[in-house]
Amino acid sequence: MATPRQVPGKGMLFSVLILLITGSALPAGAQLQLDDPRWQPWLGCWEAVGEPDDAPVLCLAPVSGEDGIEMITLIDERVVSREMILANGQDHRVTEEGCDGWERAEFSDDAHRVFFNSQFVCDGDVHRTSSGVMSMLRFPSEWLDVRAVEVDGQSVPWVLRYRIASQADFEAAGLTDMADKRLSVESARIAASSALTLGHVIEASSKVDPEVVKAWIAETGEPFALDASQLTRMADAGVPGGVIDVMIAVSYPGDFVLNTGDGVDPPVRASYETRDGI
Repeated sequence: MATPRQVPGKGMLFSVLILLITGSALPAGAQLQLDDPRWQPWLGCWEAVGEPDDAPVLCLAPVSGEDGIEMITLIDERVVSREMILANGQDHRVTEEGCDGWERAEFSDDAHRVFFNSQFVCDGDVHRTSSGVMSMLRFPSEWLDVRAVEVDGQSVPWVLRYRIASQADFEAAGLTDMADKRLSVESARIAASSALTLGHVIEASSKVDPEVVKAWIAETGEPFALDASQLTRMADAGVPGGVIDVMIAVSYPGDFVLNTGDGVDPPVRASYETRDGI
């Protein structure tokens, strides 16, 4: 995985934790058979913005007969791993790398975002929890992976921004027929990249760590039309005060400034760049 950017105000990084269940391989040149259409916006190969040219590339491919999606990791256009993501809202038991626990993924109510949660107990009785959200951006060939990992009470949020990778990566992952579905996939990405609303924030606040929601809102930078009734609505819905503060800050940047803390610069928002993938 690519190195995540740390969210302001924290002092260390943890590695990516995604809901992973070993999956079957997708033969090169296989025809795409997507059983769960909610995954359609995410189909294709993606590279992390701001990473070296030899950084891993993630490819998300359908698996015939499965409700999930296969995540293929490439390094130098070579497949190094294949794993399955099942966004069915169920806890899946996982034992790996000295840790034992469960992982869960689920779509948002409108199917435009994916929420992740996990809990593990690792060697030495170290307790680790993680939550996150995958969210398309308004220019629909980029998306955010926002996570917060807590280990023994210390929470560390971070953000990765992905954009479409090269055609060579699509070919290496066996996604050679993506061009035939260009219009369908692009349309799904546009639909999934709608502006954030109060309802989206309320839902996310009930699904993932508040640090994830704060980092997500700050990274998208989209303003909200806020008034007293809407602030009351969010408070009544249980949205944490820190999340509401960030919403106010991005909505009125001339009056409020996000506290980056510890002298750490905020995440750099990468510019949109079209490549020769889909």
